[in-house]
Amino acid sequence: MALGRFKRIFCDDDGMTLIEVVVAASILFIIMTGVLGLLGRTMMMGAEAKQINVTNNAVSSYIEWARSLPFVTVASIEATTVVNEEYTVTIEPTVQDGDNAALKNVYLSVTTTRVDGFSKVSNLMVVIRDRDQHLTAATRSPGTDPKIRFVSPTPPDGTAVWLAGDGVSYWRDSGGTEHQLTLQLETSAVSPRTVDEVSIWCDDAFTLEDMLGTSAIWPTPSWTTLPTSFAWNLNQLDVEGAPRVDEGLRSVAVYVRDSAGVKVYDLRQYVVDNRAPDVAPSPLTYASPGSMSGALTWDPVLDGTSWAYGYEVELRRHDAGQITPDPLVTWTLVSGYSGSATTFDVPAAPFTQYVAQVRAYSPLGHQTDWTAIAPFVTRPLLTGSYAVVKTTTGNSKGWTVTPTLSVTPPAFPTWEGSTSYAWYAGTTVVSTSTANTYTPPVVTAGDPKTNPFPTSTYSVKVTTQPKGDGVASTIVITSNAVTTVEHDSGTYTFGEGTW
Repeated sequence: MALGRFKRIFCDDDGMTLIEVVVAASILFIIMTGVLGLLGRTMMMGAEAKQINVTNNAVSSYIEWARSLPFVTVASIEATTVVNEEYTVTIEPTVQDGDNAALKNVYLSVTTTRVDGFSKVSNLMVVIRDRDQHLTAATRSPGTDPKIRFVSPTPPDGTAVWLAGDGVSYWRDSGGTEHQLTLQLETSAVSPRTVDEVSIWCDDAFTLEDMLGTSAIWPTPSWTTLPTSFAWNLNQLDVEGAPRVDEGLRSVAVYVRDSAGVKVYDLRQYVVDNRAPDVAPSPLTYASPGSMSGALTWDPVLDGTSWAYGYEVELRRHDAGQITPDPLVTWTLVSGYSGSATTFDVPAAPFTQYVAQVRAYSPLGHQTDWTAIAPFVTRPLLTGSYAVVKTTTGNSKGWTVTPTLSVTPPAFPTWEGSTSYAWYAGTTVVSTSTANTYTPPVVTAGDPKTNPFPTSTYSVKVTTQPKGDGVASTIVITSNAVTTVEHDSGTYTFGEGTW
């Protein structure tokens, strides 16, 4: 029974019931309410945008008009009103002096009123400059920037400075005369601007101080030249009592700011040199990959926060008769090296024994200890000649090459019987001897028209034990390699060849 009533209510197609009409109307009301609200908000946003646009146009026109006036009349500009069909814009100015006589700050109170009486007030400030006086524009240009520079008796750029035992900081001029470390400045501003502040900074990290703890900063807009020198104290301490001025290259910058806010600087760099470099250079090594002499090399070391100013090499040669165990006492001192490079080319003396040591030094000559001595031997030089015979006997033709070799013997004392020579043809050992000369087998070849010249390459490996070098170790060292070159019949000298 109930099911039948349900079917009659919801399945009959005789027409809409009252309930259906009410439900449909409710749904339509909800939809239209959202649409009308959205339409209203859209219209309101459009009106606000139009109001802002009208206001901006009116203010822009007013500012451009004010900037076009003679600068002397800007202070007396009056209010104005702009009216159109929908809005009335009223602009009321208040003029105040700017940072200098060529600037005016104009404060605007802007009221925008709709025809229905709704009003909105906004405020802004613009700067108007004297267009006839470009030198007062608060922008960077060579003609308007303030001036700042170091003047005498400020030490020249790159000077070494130090803290003496009396607590005073010094520097030394080119003539060797010592002076107290003072910085003299000269600064000025372009009228009508004035100097607002001068300060001196170290590495842009902290301001300098003198021995009384007074910081090098002067908020003095009235003066144009620093009246007194500033005596920099290299013994500045931070709040925890630790030194602030590090050893090494320091950048000292002096800044000036004028009343328009433009800031410029001058820069000097000084080497703070109170002590020797941090450590002696190491390791000191010798290598001869491409010559008989080779080169000494070592790692650079720091002197505070900068690399050491220079290095000194002492080179001693082991000559005949110098057999005491202390080479630094008896060996022959030869020309060393002093400079900033971390390599030193050893003199080209073949098969010679040396000891070397190196130390680092600062600009004022503070030196580290010497490194431990590094003994080394330069490579032996292989020389000689070869005779070339080009033969023609009847129908038989050929080459005959007869070489003669000689290698530099040790130029230093050696233990008796410790020196031997292994002679190489190419990579093959062809003979060993205790003499430093050798005649390899004759090389022959057939018909020169059909056979190339019989090229051969020779070298020698020397084994020996230096005597009295304090090391007493056996060394094995290889000479250069020499090669025969095609020639007509005759005797020719080997070139130096390759190392």
